[in-house]
Amino acid sequence: MEDLAKEYDELINSGEFSEVQIIFLTERHPPASTKYVDNFNKEFPSVRVKFVDFENLRQLYEKFLSSTESPPEKVLLEVIGKTLTYDEEYKSAIFTISGKSLAQVFITYGTAIFQRNVRYFIPMKGKKAINSQIKDTASDPDKSRYFWYFNNGITIVCSKMDIPPNGKVVILRKMQIINGAQTTYSIYKAFMDNTLKESTRVLVKVIESTDDEFIDEVTLFTNSQNPINLRDLCSRDTIQTKIQKLIKNYGYFYERKRGEFNALYPTHEIKVKEFGNNWKRKVISNEKAAQAYLAFMLNKPSQAKAQKGKIFLKSEGGFYYDIFNDSLMPERILLAFKLLEYIEVKRKEYQETLSNAGEMSENERNNTYSYDYIIHSDLFILSLFNDFLRHKNHNFDVNDCVKLMDDIDTGVSEIQEIYSEIVDSVRDFILAKKNSDPNYYHAKFFKNESSMGQIRSYLKNEKGFNFISVD
Repeated sequence: MEDLAKEYDELINSGEFSEVQIIFLTERHPPASTKYVDNFNKEFPSVRVKFVDFENLRQLYEKFLSSTESPPEKVLLEVIGKTLTYDEEYKSAIFTISGKSLAQVFITYGTAIFQRNVRYFIPMKGKKAINSQIKDTASDPDKSRYFWYFNNGITIVCSKMDIPPNGKVVILRKMQIINGAQTTYSIYKAFMDNTLKESTRVLVKVIESTDDEFIDEVTLFTNSQNPINLRDLCSRDTIQTKIQKLIKNYGYFYERKRGEFNALYPTHEIKVKEFGNNWKRKVISNEKAAQAYLAFMLNKPSQAKAQKGKIFLKSEGGFYYDIFNDSLMPERILLAFKLLEYIEVKRKEYQETLSNAGEMSENERNNTYSYDYIIHSDLFILSLFNDFLRHKNHNFDVNDCVKLMDDIDTGVSEIQEIYSEIVDSVRDFILAKKNSDPNYYHAKFFKNESSMGQIRSYLKNEKGFNFISVD
C-alpha cells in the first residue's frame, strides 16, 4: 500500500493521473440510499464511485457470448433509393436503409452480427456520450431526418452479396458489422423505447470478401478512432494457429483470442475429458505467453510489464514480429509461460508469509519485509532465469525445454535453487538502491526500462556473476 500511495501521489502531482474510480460489484441492485457516497464525494470530489449490478454483469456476459456465435447465414436488407456498386477488386455496395430495418436485424440476429467487431457496445453514460447522442438524434422529431448526414453509418463485410435486378433488397451471406456497433445498438435502443422516428435513415457500406487479412485491415482502419483489441486481430495469423497445434501436443491449450477455450470446450465435463481435472492450469493465454517470452528470451521485462499493449502491435514500435517470427520455437514460449507461473506461485507464497508478519519476531519480520519487492518483480526474476539457466548449460533447444518443463512440474531442486539465488541477490540490490535513492519505490522502478540494466550491472560487478549479460 505504501508503494501504491507513492505512485498515486506522483501521478497526481505530474498531472498524468486523470481519474480515480472506486467500483462496488453487486449481484443485486445498487443501494437505495447514496448518503455515504455523497458524504465521501464532499471530501473527495475527484473520486468517482460506481456500482456495478446484475444488469451490468449481464451486458458483459452478452459481450462474451458474442465472441462464440456464428454469423447469420442470410440477411435481407431493404434498400431505400438506389444502390451504388463498386467492383474494382472486391465487390462492394453503398446504399441506405431505414433505422427500423437496422433495429429489426439486431432483434433477429443479436450479437451474432458483431463477432468480428473489435469493440462491441460502449454503455451509454450521460448526455455527451456518443451513443447517447446517436439515440437522441434518431429519436428527435426534427433532427432524425438529418441522421444520414450526421452519422458515419455502418460498414459490413460478408462472404457473398446478391443484388436482385429490381434493387429493392440486398441479400448478404454471413454478414458482420465491423464498424457501426454503437450506431446499431443506439438505434435498437430507440426502437425498443418506441422513440425511433420513421425518418431515420442509415448509410450502409458492404464489402464482399473472404480474405481474412484484408478484412482485418478494413476493421483496423474503420475503427481507428477508438482503441481495438490487436490480439483478436492477430488470432488468425498462420503462426498463431501453428503454435496452438504444436502446444496442444504437450497437453496445453494455447488460447489465440478471448473466449476461444470456452467456446470450443463449453462444459466442465468436456474440459476435464480433454485436459484433465487440472484443466485450468492447461489454458495458456497467448498474451501472457508472449509477455513471458518477451521477458525471458528477449530480456525486456519492463516492456512486458508496462507496455503490454504493444505485444500484438505489428507496426513500428510494436513487439509482435520480435516474438512471433519463423525462429520462434513453441517449446520456448511454453517454457517461458511455465516459468512465469512458477514465479507467480512463489510470489503468492511470499504474500501469504507477509500477511503473517505481525506474528513474527522483529528480526524475522524485518527480514520478510526486505523481500517485499517480490510482489512487483515477476517478469524481472523471469528474465534473470535465462542467464542462470544458461550458466548451468541449458541451451533451450526442444529437448532442453521439455526437460525444464518436466523439472518445474516435478519440483526438481535446480529450479528452486536458481529462484532462491536470484531473489536473494536482487534483494541485496534493492536494499543498496534504497540507501542511495531516497525517492525509490518498487512500483515505479519495476516499470522503468533502465531498471533491468541496473540490476544486471550490480549482479555482475558487485556479486561477481560473470555469466550475467550486460548490454
